[in-house]
Order: sequence, then structure tokens, then C-alpha cells
Amino acid sequence: MLISESNKQNGATDKQKKVAELFESRVSVVAADISLDRLGVDDETYNMLQLETDIIIHSAAQVNLVYPYEALKSANVRGTLNMIELAHNSTKIKPLHFISSRAVFPPRPGSTHEEDTPLDDIATGHTEGYGQSKWVSEKLLELAQKRGLPAVVYRPGFIGGDCDECYWNPQDTNLAIFQAITATGFVPRHNWALEVTRVDFVAKFVTKCLQDIKFSSGKRFNMVQPKPLDSKALYQFMENYGFKLERVSIQEWIDKIQNSEKLKPPLKSLLKEMNSNESLFPLERTKFSVKQTSEAIRYFEVQGYPPIDTGYLRKFFSKQIERNILTSPPLLTAEIDKFSTYKVVKARNIKMQSL
Repeated sequence: MLISESNKQNGATDKQKKVAELFESRVSVVAADISLDRLGVDDETYNMLQLETDIIIHSAAQVNLVYPYEALKSANVRGTLNMIELAHNSTKIKPLHFISSRAVFPPRPGSTHEEDTPLDDIATGHTEGYGQSKWVSEKLLELAQKRGLPAVVYRPGFIGGDCDECYWNPQDTNLAIFQAITATGFVPRHNWALEVTRVDFVAKFVTKCLQDIKFSSGKRFNMVQPKPLDSKALYQFMENYGFKLERVSIQEWIDKIQNSEKLKPPLKSLLKEMNSNESLFPLERTKFSVKQTSEAIRYFEVQGYPPIDTGYLRKFFSKQIERNILTSPPLLTAEIDKFSTYKVVKARNIKMQSL
């Protein structure tokens, strides 16, 4: 949503321009590096942050489901420790809202992870470094809470686009899967579930918690879609939308992706690596309780957990196709071409009649 000065008049919508203006008038940007001691800023800037900051929302992290723990330790673990030190300052203690991840839980197919499960009970079994880094970060925060730091933990799963414009993270795994499917026309025969939570819902939920620290302090919220969409229902929607899909085994699907000339190498590598450790389409899904999240939703009197319904899917596909992020379905493309040809022929006939 945020755009640079040079792009304000270059294809930006009125809404984008307004957000950019509000951002520039209300947000002060400090260039820093959370992995460095005292955030890598000079003493004057760090002292200013200690004194003038009232609340900290710590969402910065290096997200990579392939890298080992050591490669992520500096940004994710040291970064969290530095934010704890900034928050737990003797001059002014600041509530810390930590955006963690469902990856803090090790995969345990068939079981349900509760929000208040002791961290020591889930200390082992992680299959990737990212989850390990999130576990260590939460453990550091837990120790800080015992020393008096007010803090809240949010554990989102896969975050998708908002309900209006449906902008997605271009590096999102789910988006990569959709790019592969729409480009090749092949889908995994294996049954899996699409787990997505809208980013606007996450932002609104966190904002409500910011405004009532007495209620939210000390809580851990699993923000994982409680009703993921079954792949069979997803495929049915896509076929009704105009896509022609052929079911193949997971390995055949990976091979089709690797041989596709329509997909970029980084995307091919991402899906291949994730499939190699069985994190892309697990044989049995790990479940997550959202009891505390649901209680908070009722307490704040906000709209319930947004489902992955046909309206959201329709908006998602139309917006991503419009932006050339996803390949248009062949049936829809044929209709567009047919309509365009009809308009050209009709225009020519009108011109000939006028002569």
C-alpha cells in the first residue's frame, strides 16, 4: 500500500495516495538493524527510542523454511533479545507485542496444539530452523515476562491478502503453490488443506490487543485458520472458475514444475526444497486450538474468524490474475479473446456503415 514519492502519480489509486500521505505525516522511520547491539544506532537515537516509545510491536524476522537455525539466529533470536532489552528498560517499561508463528510448534500430525501448552513441552521435534528460532525467541520472552515485562504473543499461520484488494506477500508459500498450479494446469492428487488468515483480520486483532493490555498481557494467541479449505473443494472452485486441472502424484507435480518454462527458478527451488522435508503437503495435518483467540474475539466484539469462502477465493483469483501474478484460466482467456474479437468486428461494421 505504501508508495514512493516518484510513484504517487504513476498508476497509484486515490486510496494508495491517501495512505502514503498519512504515512508520511504520522510515521517516523528510524534506520536500524535489530540483529545488532543497541539496534545498530547511535546513543542519542537509542536513548530517544527508550524514552519516547510507549508500545513495541515486534514483527521483524527472517522468514525462511529451508535455512538451518544458525542462519536465522542473528535476525530472529538476537533480534528478539534486543527488542526485549529495549522494552524492559529501567527508565520506561514498554509492553511488547511479539508476532511469532505457528512454526513454534513442532509438527505432530493428528494432535492439537493448545495455546497455553508449556514451551518446554514443545522444545523438540522441529523440522526446520525457522521454528526453532521462534521457539527460542518465545522462551526468551517468557523469561522476560517472569521478570515483569508485559507481553503478548501472536502465532499466525499462513497470512493471506486483505478482503478488499487482496494483496499477498509475493514470497508466500501458498501463493507459490497457486502460481505453480495455474501455470502448469497440474495439481497434487494427494488431499491437503489450504490454511489462510486474512492480513486485515490479524492487524485488527493485534490493534485491539494494543488498546487493552490489561486483558491481553500474558496471553498467547494461535491465529491459525480453524476451518482450512479442503483441496477437493478448492479444485472444484478453480475448475468452475475456468481452470483445467489434471490430478497427478506429488512427485509428478514437482517434476512438472521443474520442467515448466513459465515458472522462475527461485519458485521451483522453494517448492522442491519444501516438498523434500514433507512440509509442503503433510500426510496428516497438525491442528491448532484457537480457544483464547476466540475468547478475545468475543471480548473485543469484532467479527468472527474470517473463513476461506467462495467470495474470498473469487476476489483472490481475480486480483492476482489482473496483476499478472497468476496465469489466467484457459476458459476465461478464451472468453476474453472471443469478446475482444467481437468488439473489433462490430467496430469495423459500424465504420463501414458510416461510409
